[in-house]
Amino acid sequence: MEDSVEDSSPVLVPRRRHLRFPHRRPDQTEDNKGPGQNDRSSVLDHPWFRSFDHMCFQLRQVCLIFLTAVLPLSLSVISMIWYNGGGGGPAGTAEYKLPEVVVSDAEQAMEDELYATENYALHKEDDVALQENLVHLLTVNRRHNLSYEEFIAVYDGKRPVILTDVVPDWPASRWSRDFFLKNYVNDSVVVKTVEGNGTGISSASMRLGDFAALSSIGEPERWMYLEDELFIPTRPDLRADLGEVEVLGEDFFQLFPKEVQPWDALLLWGTPHSRSPLHIDPYNWTGINAVISGRKKWKLFPPGQDQYFYITPDQRCGFPLDCIKYNSPVDAFSPNNSRYPDFQEAEFVEVVQSAGELLVIPTGWFHQAYNLEETIAVSRQVMNSNSYREVIEEIIKAGNINRAELPPNFPQLSPRIQVQTLVNLLPGDIVEKGRRLTEAVLGQINGLL
Repeated sequence: MEDSVEDSSPVLVPRRRHLRFPHRRPDQTEDNKGPGQNDRSSVLDHPWFRSFDHMCFQLRQVCLIFLTAVLPLSLSVISMIWYNGGGGGPAGTAEYKLPEVVVSDAEQAMEDELYATENYALHKEDDVALQENLVHLLTVNRRHNLSYEEFIAVYDGKRPVILTDVVPDWPASRWSRDFFLKNYVNDSVVVKTVEGNGTGISSASMRLGDFAALSSIGEPERWMYLEDELFIPTRPDLRADLGEVEVLGEDFFQLFPKEVQPWDALLLWGTPHSRSPLHIDPYNWTGINAVISGRKKWKLFPPGQDQYFYITPDQRCGFPLDCIKYNSPVDAFSPNNSRYPDFQEAEFVEVVQSAGELLVIPTGWFHQAYNLEETIAVSRQVMNSNSYREVIEEIIKAGNINRAELPPNFPQLSPRIQVQTLVNLLPGDIVEKGRRLTEAVLGQINGLL
């Protein structure tokens, strides 16, 4: 091991190589001193130089801190004070403020015009896209041989469509006034009578034969409408005459207990000028309307316009599984603009549906039907992959189950499993209530109560 040298000059010398002393080279250490120099002390080893070197080192550190930290911070503070108020006087005085930039009216007008032009160009592109989408929505196509894939991609949950090749294949296509008179003349049906442009409405049970005797008579302010939820479901032979609409896919309502399933085949038989209310279907389901005979005129309103319809609050659908009813007092075919002025802002599409055609109405669309002549039709519904979320939401909103009871992973479940999970949570008393309600309605129709 080499001998240690107490002299610290080999370390200090390189730090001050800029100091020039004639008796010593900058790169000379104790180990490479010249001959005869080991016995004499260097001037650089004097304690005064050691203290001076240390002082220089500390001063350099202070300067570095000032240049890298204090000075930039000071400049930033000064700049902020200057630009917030300017210079020339104490803060808050007129002299302190920056001089205002004076822009002439002509320059300001040019700038406003440029901004408006650029802004208009941007908004015009958006408006064109929205208008094209609205035109697309407000067009009802008539289709045949429509595949399930195209129906789901283009129409289901998006826009209405008329299918022209479904109803003609149903045995129900032979239904007529004579057919019902021949087979059900004495059966009871529910009929609505309207007088005075919808101001006087009454519903009652009557013989089908009595209604048929008046079914061809109707006026714009006096008409009758047979609307019976249970006439077809309680007659298996009639229910069998209604074929399936394969393009609609799976119907998740079939997962519900029979006692609370929505009645799935509403018989509609209206005199000329009879009409439905302006409404969204119960549970916000996907609606289906098949015209067997006659013609209907429809007004269909895209979603997002509820504020124009003056929806009557606190209405219930009266189905075995309760739901909220969204009906409007506005008659879209004869609106009272002084009483309902906002309705004039609503966008809609109007289409005529003829015998043998089936109209599919997406979830969320308000609609109203007007019978141009004596018309027999059937209204049905499905809860499929594009409407099940809305139906589930309506069932929960009506208070049938508590939302907190749904499992945390409920949104991640498949549509079918979500519906089945909801069904499993239905309380037993709701199912029993549905059974009693169906029996009561049937009893009223048949005059047993």
